[in-house]
Amino acid sequence: PALSTAAVSIGIPGPAQKITVQLMDDQGHTLGFAKYANAPQARDHVANEARMLGLIPENVGPRLVRFVRFLQGDLLVQTPLLGRVRMPRSKPDAAQIRLIERLVRDEEAHVASQHPFIEGLYARAGRRRSALERIVADLEDSEWPVALHHGDLSPWNMRWQGSNCLAFDWEHGREAGLAYLEVAHAPIQVAGLIRKRDPLRAKHAVSEYVKYFLP
Repeated sequence: PALSTAAVSIGIPGPAQKITVQLMDDQGHTLGFAKYANAPQARDHVANEARMLGLIPENVGPRLVRFVRFLQGDLLVQTPLLGRVRMPRSKPDAAQIRLIERLVRDEEAHVASQHPFIEGLYARAGRRRSALERIVADLEDSEWPVALHHGDLSPWNMRWQGSNCLAFDWEHGREAGLAYLEVAHAPIQVAGLIRKRDPLRAKHAVSEYVKYFLP
């Protein structure tokens, strides 16, 4: 379709700054989004998003149109996500749970202490290593599948199409995440950033209603 209008956001200045362009036709319909980055950290994010868009299943997020060198940096073009936003909620709905489930790779599972995601946490745990060891001890020898992680599955990075939930902005995604971990991400964002709940009360509230949604 013919490009008629472009809305440009220059992003927040700093090492992760990107220019994002919304591409529209003459009717105001969105044709796609382009992201341009020329700083090293921002280029890493854009490259990772391009990689993740090539890995995620159909009907989970945008599709990659093109990822190329451009000017002094990299340019990523992706399809738009149709659907609507929802007011942030404390509890994940059925569509969000289905989104998480579609990212699970059931053919690959590991004992918790040997899971590639947790091994990665150990590598950068630093002073938090003892807390991580307590968590892994609680998981004992349970097996956890590997899953694709979005990395920032916040309410403002999701769209709803009927009974489906889709996610965009995959620049912090991971190929070898811990299955179901991201179910807690949006409720934590709502409790902490929006409702300003006390952290100790919030963690108990989140764990209470999240555990009913998990297998």
